Amino acid sequence: MDCVFGFGFRGELPAEAARLLAAANASSALRIAADLPSGTECDTGRACAGSFRADVTVALIGKKPAHVSYPARAFCGTVEVASLGVPSALFADRSAQLFETDRRRAAAPLHIPAPDAHKGTLGTLTLVCGSVGMAGACILAARAALRSGVGLVRIAADQRLYPVLAPALPECVFTLLPVDDPEALRERLRAALASATACAAGCGLGDLAGLLVPLLLEDCRVPLLLDADALNWCARHPELLSRAQAPLVLTPHPGEMARLCRDETAEIQRDRLGAAREKARETGAVVVLKGAATVIAAPNGPTAVNPTGDPGMAKGGSGDVLAGIIGSLLAQGTPPFDAAVTGAYIHGLAGDLCARSLGRRSMQPTDLLARLPEAFCLLTGTR
Repeated sequence: MDCVFGFGFRGELPAEAARLLAAANASSALRIAADLPSGTECDTGRACAGSFRADVTVALIGKKPAHVSYPARAFCGTVEVASLGVPSALFADRSAQLFETDRRRAAAPLHIPAPDAHKGTLGTLTLVCGSVGMAGACILAARAALRSGVGLVRIAADQRLYPVLAPALPECVFTLLPVDDPEALRERLRAALASATACAAGCGLGDLAGLLVPLLLEDCRVPLLLDADALNWCARHPELLSRAQAPLVLTPHPGEMARLCRDETAEIQRDRLGAAREKARETGAVVVLKGAATVIAAPNGPTAVNPTGDPGMAKGGSGDVLAGIIGSLLAQGTPPFDAAVTGAYIHGLAGDLCARSLGRRSMQPTDLLARLPEAFCLLTGTR
């Protein structure tokens, strides 16, 4: 049983404690931590070198940030909550500022379409994605958006991609962008945004990000999701994010987050909660820090940690699927924070289903698309 340090621990382990914990970690006995594994930080989810590796952690009164966020989560093993007789109502308001998404919360924004629904009432998502050599990212995002219930997907892409995209996406409509004519390009991009209820940009955008992202920040008036190359461009021009005329959702992976924060990826991973919250406060955007236990932070609001997902999802293209799901929910009128929370949960649930049926080694991002219908049905209990 480990109860050397509690929720007040910060920094590094003293040498004597580190020696004792190393011996405990080497033991074949069942390792149980009281409240938190020694060496983990309660509020940040950090874990210092030599932290106790529990098989079971008994969380006192309720779960804490370290129980749900990596890297500390990896040291907790199975987490069991002991209420100690304290009514949950006494700390419900406080815990609402950080929560682990459950099925009820994830399903709440998913409404059944009205009997007289049509494509115009189910939203229009404009995707500004893809470039020569990276058309696949656009295809993954568009297919994910369609599988997530949006009424129409309009793709605004380099006109040279049309012969590739059109056969792969027969359900979509296209606005073809003349990338060598800036004035005509801006006019067509504005036309593509005119009927949109949300926009998602960046997946496979490549060098076109420098041409298109500034226009989107200035001209887009509907919720705007920025991913991948759009984020990399913003990292080089951080001052321009303040020009955004629309609610923003940023979906960086840890490397992209490090570039946005001008930091090292390892430092971002040491305090994922803190990094996401700080970037949300700084930019006014909902920030979705992808990875194991994806963190979703609202500016000056709650933070969610996503419990679904499998390591088999750690392959190029999975993030494009997530962008399409969240973009689709935004286009259907779901508020940005709720769209990100539900999107991350569904994305991870599809990954769990893939891992179960295909195995994490062989599963691919395209397999996530095939499992999205089942994931939505499981979450909502409807077809």
